[in-house]
Amino acid sequence: ESRDIVLRIDKKSHFRPEFQSKHEADHKSQSLQATVNGSWIVVSDASLQPVLYEIEKNCSTLLMPVKISRIALSNDGWKSCPSILEARVPLGTGDLLFTECQRLWARAKESAFIEVNLQKSSSIFRSLAFATSRLGVPKVTQSWLELDSDVIGKKNDEEIACESCAPKKPDVKWTMVQKGKTIQFLPIEDGQRQARYEHNMKHRPDAWLVTLQIPGEDKSMESVDIKIGVNAVSLAHRALGLFPLSTLARRAMIDAPTSAAGISNKANMIFDWRVISHVEKQSADSGKSFPRLVFTSNKTTEPASQPPEFESRYPLRPEQLRSLSWMLSQEASSAPFYEEEVVEAMLPNLNWRAEGRAQRPVLVRGGIVADEVGYGKTAITLGLIDAAPKVNGKPPAIPEHLKQSHLHTKATLVIVPSHLMGQWPREISKFLGSSKVVVTIKDIGSFNKLTVNDILQADIVIVNFSVLSGNNKYFPRLAHFAGVNTSSLPKGSKGGRHFDDVYNECLVGLGNRVASHREDCSTAFEEIENDAEAHESLAIEEHLRLDGKKSVYKSLSEKQVNERGFTIASKSKPSAKGKASAADVDPWELRSSKVKSDIKNMKSPPLEMFFWDRVVVDEFTYLLEKADRARVQSLVLGLNSSYRWGLSATPPHETFDDIKSLASLMGIHLGINEPLPCVLSKKRGGSKEDQETSASEKFSSLLEVRSMQWHERRHRLGQEFLNKFVRQNIAEIDEIKYEEHLVAMDLPAAERGIYLEMNNYLKSLEMNSKKALKSKKDSKGDRENRTQRILENSGSAEEALLKRCTHFNIGSAKSSTALEACDLIISQRKIELVECENELMESIAAAVRQRNLILKHDKNWKGMSRTEKGEVQDTLERYIVDVQNRNSIQGGADEEIHRRIQDILKLAEDDVKKTPHKDDGTFAEANGDVEEEDDENGSESIGKKRKKKDDAQIVYSMKFALRNHMHKVRALSKELRGRMQALRYFQWVRKTQLEHAEIECIGHGSTVCECKATGGKVPRNRVGVLSSCGHVGCLSCLEHHADREDCIEPSCQVPVKRTHIASAAALGVDRTHAAGGKYGAKLTAIVKKVKELVEGQDRVILFVQFDDLKEKVAEALQDSGVKSLQVQGSVAKQIKALDVLQKETPAKDDPRVLLLTMDDESSAGVNLTTCNHAIFVHPLLAESQQQYNAYETQAIGRIRRYGQTKTVHIWRFIARDTIDSEIYEERTGKKLSS
Repeated sequence: ESRDIVLRIDKKSHFRPEFQSKHEADHKSQSLQATVNGSWIVVSDASLQPVLYEIEKNCSTLLMPVKISRIALSNDGWKSCPSILEARVPLGTGDLLFTECQRLWARAKESAFIEVNLQKSSSIFRSLAFATSRLGVPKVTQSWLELDSDVIGKKNDEEIACESCAPKKPDVKWTMVQKGKTIQFLPIEDGQRQARYEHNMKHRPDAWLVTLQIPGEDKSMESVDIKIGVNAVSLAHRALGLFPLSTLARRAMIDAPTSAAGISNKANMIFDWRVISHVEKQSADSGKSFPRLVFTSNKTTEPASQPPEFESRYPLRPEQLRSLSWMLSQEASSAPFYEEEVVEAMLPNLNWRAEGRAQRPVLVRGGIVADEVGYGKTAITLGLIDAAPKVNGKPPAIPEHLKQSHLHTKATLVIVPSHLMGQWPREISKFLGSSKVVVTIKDIGSFNKLTVNDILQADIVIVNFSVLSGNNKYFPRLAHFAGVNTSSLPKGSKGGRHFDDVYNECLVGLGNRVASHREDCSTAFEEIENDAEAHESLAIEEHLRLDGKKSVYKSLSEKQVNERGFTIASKSKPSAKGKASAADVDPWELRSSKVKSDIKNMKSPPLEMFFWDRVVVDEFTYLLEKADRARVQSLVLGLNSSYRWGLSATPPHETFDDIKSLASLMGIHLGINEPLPCVLSKKRGGSKEDQETSASEKFSSLLEVRSMQWHERRHRLGQEFLNKFVRQNIAEIDEIKYEEHLVAMDLPAAERGIYLEMNNYLKSLEMNSKKALKSKKDSKGDRENRTQRILENSGSAEEALLKRCTHFNIGSAKSSTALEACDLIISQRKIELVECENELMESIAAAVRQRNLILKHDKNWKGMSRTEKGEVQDTLERYIVDVQNRNSIQGGADEEIHRRIQDILKLAEDDVKKTPHKDDGTFAEANGDVEEEDDENGSESIGKKRKKKDDAQIVYSMKFALRNHMHKVRALSKELRGRMQALRYFQWVRKTQLEHAEIECIGHGSTVCECKATGGKVPRNRVGVLSSCGHVGCLSCLEHHADREDCIEPSCQVPVKRTHIASAAALGVDRTHAAGGKYGAKLTAIVKKVKELVEGQDRVILFVQFDDLKEKVAEALQDSGVKSLQVQGSVAKQIKALDVLQKETPAKDDPRVLLLTMDDESSAGVNLTTCNHAIFVHPLLAESQQQYNAYETQAIGRIRRYGQTKTVHIWRFIARDTIDSEIYEERTGKKLSS
């Protein structure tokens, strides 16, 4: 950050700025001595003009090129750096420039010229400021200048970057490490290769070359020649080095016939460069100033003819024919799309920016159909499958480099969510009749029965998301078949970089396996088993620990490794009960005579072994957003096909990163991973992505800072991608009647009290964040477990509060009414408070014992005031002093809390006196108390093995462990404050809801406060409580103190705002002990409405975001005698549930209510026009406005679409003055009426 200096304050004034949270009325100003900077003045008789020749000796001369010859982009072209500016500047003895030149030449000795280090010689440019500040960038370089790429190096017809300019990064390998009980894989590079890479990066050719030279033979230093050059070749090679090699889209462009229209001579990359003025743009707007990314429609596209099978069955609508026309033209297109990378280099002080650009043509046939919900994307896609052979003719031949490694099939592969496995076959039957051979893969069982020949003979293959994701057998089988160690596959269902690396290795092995056995499979099974045996012998090897200590895995048995979560790749072995099943040993039936003679008889074939005619991914958005669908996305990218399509009504397109994810689905490289400055990436994975980045990669990412102009250019490239590959058409459904109903309600007093208790509790514990994660620890009494009990199995504070708005008891507590829930909460909070006090006491006692142990080795250490010079501060002593001075909690507390902590400290000291040698193991490792042990087999224990330390090392380790332990003590003290304040607050809320007595105000408000006139007595309707600390007073006094940001209680140091004041009147009064009944007021109202609609013979969809809340809604419906269905369980169960709701005429006993999860694929794609009511139980909790709009659009689109004959009703139930209303108002921009 750079800031202009406005004035300089005289040091003699000894001025120090004062920062105060409260400004008193008597605050005084201070007079200071200061110097104001000078200013520019106009010199009327001086000028500077660019010329093309030297005017005369000792005069300023400036030369700029009028034309620059085309530069050859050879591998050693970087050795020549064309000059874009030359200047001769006179030197005056004693001036700054003369002094700088003298200094440089003294170091240069006999050199004819000096190359200026741009990082260390900024003073040179400052001394030339009188001239350079007025220099403009040469006009000839401001436009893109193409480089001659005919001489660039190539490999397999692909351009290869020069390693001098773009050093190759070392390969990343995955190493198994242990951190505590957690075992994970982390990326590392070979140390020597990484060092070589860093050396090459530091010594790659500079983008700018600035040289100084003294003209004349006598070197009299009367003037100096300055030359500025740009290494355009180096910049271009750097840009080229950013592209991934051998992508399918790039190979398609290279292999395309040169006779095809628009292909000739267009497979070569384009390289160019330019130099322009650089104006630094602020990144504070996070790219919001960039133009909005928009979709194009097919409104002006000429409609296609009706597909052959559609004409006599169900003809497509005119707007659908326009979309079909675009899809057909996309598949017939041979026009390239240009991927692009740009590298920047700034010239300091001159504010010039050099840019090198590499543009790579790729060929992708397909696109993304983003037509709105209800437009009929499935029907249009089936129309494409039907019409393409007639309109476009035969598809392109399989690429030459894939002919041996892949089996060519004419089939279109359709990848769909589980709940659409019934709808797609029905739509195919409806529109195409029996004209197409269709294969469905619903689950792993149906996949086991599938043969290669089935796929080769099929026209359409439909596969379920779940077959390709989750903890199933697909990917382990793929790795086993491809000869890759199955134990290298990450556990669980999530994807990520590690999984992608292993998966890509599987693709290579799969291609080799197919190429070897496509004609003869007689030895395939034997080779697969031999590969597995080879992996087994290498499965247990030397690995690293996170703490750098020696491997703990070296001598592990296979049983031990399996117990620690690893899968050993091995030859197929019998199970404990006997022989393993045939599907587990040989799912492909490679040992059968049929398969040995013909690969077409092979079963359970990996989908990646085929070259498909077309790949279609329905509702692909959920692959991009859901972590447990990441492996399906990786598989989609690993599939090879002539055409590629994605279907979704709500694809993300808010940022460039969103567009980049869409482009990756199409196999297009839209740019390197580089988030906008000051903007957190929304990429799925978050911390996992950080874990899967090596330390050197994280460091390298900080070496280059891209300008906002660079990001703006990428933003424009993203729009170019949308223009070419994405179309979104609006469903013309205005004729479908549509009504919205907003049901705003006040929670009964008891339920409101429960909600406020959680809201205040979470705020007091600083958990009011979307990233408040639930703890996975099981130990009772620790801080994380208490926190988890508050969240009640929710992923965030916001989620827990949303659930509380709908029902007062989602957790495990058993209470039949809200009143009982209140009593249980108070009881539970008291227990948790005692747990916190006990843990704080035990932690302080452990700290005191540890210090006593340290003092036996270092008697003078007590009270050490700072950490420096090999010593560690005595943070326990500092804490004790703070407790005594009532200053132990950051942010302050009140007298009651401070007294409680003092009592706890006294209890801890008494406990130490009673049991001075008690050891709970807190400091065992730091104190060197862990001994080496051998297991029963004589091998090294999995326990922590340590080297012997000398006494000084141990004492230092003991001190440092105590210092770290005191952070926990401070945190527990802060937690204790929050728990006491929250309990105080909730107890008063319940008291005022149940009683009507007056209170006595302790405030010190103004003389006009109402409590002054009544001697401090205040009626209930004028009483308020501070949610921040639980102190009570009259509303006037509370507001008076809040305006001063202090509490009504003099000893309370908690800062207060007006928003912390809750009036007793707003809390309500318990007039009935039943409150909202067993299920609470809101859920009871929803069930009542559903029952009313069902009795009117309508069918209803209820949208709920959270599984546990959905179960509570289902329970409430059942208790009210309302039958409901959920889309869950096996594929067959999901299809059956939807079939019931999709019947045009329901049976008498058929359920009329469907519960759907609001933010997953079950709420997308399916046609439910038989229902005409959609009820949102609560507002959607979403990360962004775009995500909120997308999920809600998908939800409403289930019933408001073509085919709907009734009026559509949307119901929203909102609890006032809760997170319900906050989310609703924020996302809709509408104010909820009071």
